[in-house]
Amino acid sequence: MDRIADPVRFALDLAGFLAALQRVDTADGPRPGQHNWYRGGTLRTYAGQARRALAALDGRQ
Repeated sequence: MDRIADPVRFALDLAGFLAALQRVDTADGPRPGQHNWYRGGTLRTYAGQARRALAALDGRQ
């Protein structure tokens, strides 16, 4: 497994990327729905899928 050579630099870069994402104007973006996986929706949208996927992976490494 690869490791992050400079965790502080990585954290700063990640923080900058997330801040840039927050600045994106979504006013004219599509409304949440099945067509875009419920953008901005609650994580409960995927709870059933996640449970089924975890059950299917049970015992795997």
